[in-house]
Amino acid sequence: MASSIYKHSAVGNYLNQSFIGDNMQAPSALSLYCERCDEYTLHRVVKGKLRDKNGKTLDVVARCTICGSIYKGTIKAPSLREVPLIISDRADSHRIRMELPEDEVISLGDELLVEDDTILVTAIERDKKRVGSATVSEIDTIWAKLFNTVSVAVSVNRGARTLADVIEAVPEEEFYIGDTIMVKNKNCVIHKIMDKNGRMVRRGGLMARDIKRIYAQIIHSHTSY
Repeated sequence: MASSIYKHSAVGNYLNQSFIGDNMQAPSALSLYCERCDEYTLHRVVKGKLRDKNGKTLDVVARCTICGSIYKGTIKAPSLREVPLIISDRADSHRIRMELPEDEVISLGDELLVEDDTILVTAIERDKKRVGSATVSEIDTIWAKLFNTVSVAVSVNRGARTLADVIEAVPEEEFYIGDTIMVKNKNCVIHKIMDKNGRMVRRGGLMARDIKRIYAQIIHSHTSY
């Protein structure tokens, strides 16, 4: 399966060519350094042209998916290696083979872009053992789960009772203290958020990917006569 790969926590940038017969295509996405964001971010390729017959050099125009700034430049591709990848989507799973840069380090929690889907690395096998990270040249298999959306747990105070629910959100969606959300057809206001490390946030906000649980209160309407 030919796919473009994006490593969210990449220290360097790379491209992954897609081959269809004897024709080569530029990748649909790249991990590139964004000067405005001051970090490596996912860039969607607006225009790409392979310079040579081997497809090792790419002239590219790409847009940062975070801030929208444009990157223009020439990128040289590293050597690639096919790695078995098992992707889970709740109860379903399927296996594909992906090309990744041989010298790239893949770690648990990394995000990869497969076609138009974002996936989260959940396990890595090297020499028949599960490891926290490994160089692509050493990896036997990568396990990942679909990460287009995340489930955010919500608890709503209702007197002596607590109303529990789950909100589906894109990983980058931000929730702030004071935001209003709909929980089981009731308008609620967020008053605190617990992050993945168990720290309670009472000011500001967090992205959905970093939230363990949202705490909210029902907004009671008062009718004036």
